[in-house]
Amino acid sequence: MMNEHKQARVLLWLMLFMWLTCSLLAGEYVYRGVSSLKWTKTTGITVNANPDAKSTTSVGIRYEYIASGSILQGSRRAFKLSGQSNAILAEGSKITVYIHPKSPKVSVLETGTDGLSVSLLITSLLATVLSALGLRKISKG
Repeated sequence: MMNEHKQARVLLWLMLFMWLTCSLLAGEYVYRGVSSLKWTKTTGITVNANPDAKSTTSVGIRYEYIASGSILQGSRRAFKLSGQSNAILAEGSKITVYIHPKSPKVSVLETGTDGLSVSLLITSLLATVLSALGLRKISKG
């Protein structure tokens, strides 16, 4: 009986850690996506584009823009987990780049977040709470 409680506690600790980590990662995406709605808009140009890339983050596109008097490069499309943008960007295309006002090296091509990121955040927070409650119940019992 004691061995079963110990195994259950270990499993719940692992689940708690996993869901907490997932919550932090999803929370970062949602936070940055929402905050990007207020970022500074500037013009940039694509320097390397791959329209076949299936990522909203850094795979498939590189772009340059000017911020704080320097030419900077970016590769993030958006802070979204759900699929690629429908926009196909050819190399040398003029684009709108949104830059973080306090850290111009951080940029995106699309502002906002998506339902998948928010759903993952809510689900992982709920699972974190349920894991913690299960751990509490096993520890008392």
